[in-house]
Amino acid sequence: MLRISGKRTLATVLLTKEVALAERVTALARSEPRLLLYRGKFLTEEMQAKRVTQSEILQAVRSQGILAIDEVEGVVLETDGTFSVIPGGKQSGRSSLVEVRPVHLHSENRS
Repeated sequence: MLRISGKRTLATVLLTKEVALAERVTALARSEPRLLLYRGKFLTEEMQAKRVTQSEILQAVRSQGILAIDEVEGVVLETDGTFSVIPGGKQSGRSSLVEVRPVHLHSENRS
């Protein structure tokens, strides 16, 4: 027999389980920014993992008015699905790519 009052009713138990499940699904769906092109080189493993084609990356580069991918420091697939194109050039200060995966590529010293 179900209790209608008290601390834990069936509705409370069901809602708690649904909220916990929703939180886990949201955590799985949330992604991190991913570096897809770095210093003119396509990062094919990252591209395959995120199901992004070279054509999509080239379109993002062109949309920024950049002719050659060698002129690009990086292309990032952001958490909202958009691309950020970071033009190459002299850097002064900390790179905006510091927290973008794969981290090992851009943590090396610039030459």
